[in-house]
Amino acid sequence: MQPSRSTDLLPAARPIPDASLRNRVATSLSVLAFSIPVYVVGYMLILVFAMTLRVFPVQGYVPLANDFAGWLRSIILPSVAMSASYVALVARMTRTTVADILAQDYIRVAIAKGIAPWRVTCIHALRNAAIPIGGADQWHSCRPHGSAVKRGAKGAIAIEGKIPDNLDDGVTGAGFPVAVFNVLGAGDVFFSGLLKGWLDGENWPVPLKYANACGAFAVSRHGCTPAYPSLEELNFFLRRGVMRPDLRNDPELEQLHWSTNRHGDWSEMRVFAFDHRMQLEAMTGYTLSKSGAFKELCLQAALRVQNGQPGYGILCDDRIGKRALYAASGSGLWIGRPCEWPGSRPLTLEPALGLDCGGVSEWARENVVKVLCFCHPDDEPAMWATQMANVRRLYAASRRNRLEFLLEIIPSKAGTVSTDTVALLIRRFYAFQAIFSPIGDQNRTCSRLWISATAPSVPTTASVRSLPISNEFCGLNIS
Repeated sequence: MQPSRSTDLLPAARPIPDASLRNRVATSLSVLAFSIPVYVVGYMLILVFAMTLRVFPVQGYVPLANDFAGWLRSIILPSVAMSASYVALVARMTRTTVADILAQDYIRVAIAKGIAPWRVTCIHALRNAAIPIGGADQWHSCRPHGSAVKRGAKGAIAIEGKIPDNLDDGVTGAGFPVAVFNVLGAGDVFFSGLLKGWLDGENWPVPLKYANACGAFAVSRHGCTPAYPSLEELNFFLRRGVMRPDLRNDPELEQLHWSTNRHGDWSEMRVFAFDHRMQLEAMTGYTLSKSGAFKELCLQAALRVQNGQPGYGILCDDRIGKRALYAASGSGLWIGRPCEWPGSRPLTLEPALGLDCGGVSEWARENVVKVLCFCHPDDEPAMWATQMANVRRLYAASRRNRLEFLLEIIPSKAGTVSTDTVALLIRRFYAFQAIFSPIGDQNRTCSRLWISATAPSVPTTASVRSLPISNEFCGLNIS
């Protein structure tokens, strides 16, 4: 049996109608309105609405302060006559732009999901069509001191003085051929890049290059403002160029975007850890309500010591200390949330996180994913494989949800702990490329990863100095 070739099962694949009578009439009227001189339109309006229908006055002006109704009647015909050609121009541009947008993949997906056609057109298509339409309006209102024109992958053009007949006669800036994924925010970041170069006193090609590169980031990523590049990311992109058109899937750029857009200065921290669970549950007379109240008291003590100062934080769980954890949000404290099952070896994660660690998607953005791993350099390969797999799974979930990640390492008592044990463990984790892969140039800002290592009764300062630790290590806390 041959498969059906009908497109009824895939309405999103049907072409957008373009040759209907309604479209022809609308196009003809817009062309006619744009072609007729303003003074002819004025005479026609006077003949029909003033002399024949006697709805509006033929001439004269009534001040607003004297009579609102008379003022309104006196300005309607002049306003219509002056704006007719521009309305026709915008109508033609709107029709053309909306037709192009209705052919985009995301519109086809919306239609396939069963969204009402009027919602697809008015909310999804018309809103995005306003971007090029608004750009055209700004173009027509440009001033002699100069203007810039976006041309997508063809780059951009700067024009000083009179607008030439051929746009290619302006100063050009290189474009970047990228896959368009999202058009929201492209104009804003384009102008930001243009201002960056202009305020630096650069000649036009440089600001245009900045603007085009910033626009390429915005349209090839998701999220509008969160997709805008940092200065380090922009410079790296300009040096390296486009390696793949879908920038959102470029691992080097994503790593650099992640590592150079962090908020807050946590270089020096004083953290009050009351994330204990196993110890409290083992106490005689333990109840969830009593232990939860205890952790709320711990939070109050931390806030009193902090007193609005930076550099203070807490470690608090959401199993016993949920109320304290939620109350800490917005307080300015650095907040770490443990994910490991207490005392587990090999590492086991809290069941509430789910098999894919999807539970972190519900966390507040200010929460830091913290996991404690008991390990030793002499552990069996199977033990290392299990530990690494769980850390990698949790780290990947943290990155997906743009949460910072804290890996706490404590050398296991299963083997001898020497002055080199801590440093060997840290190097072991960083050497595992599938988890923490150093990407980008050597002068980058480090990624959002902290490692806290504890070696009881061992002079760890000597252990750190005994091994060369490269600039891959950041936020390192040896205690």
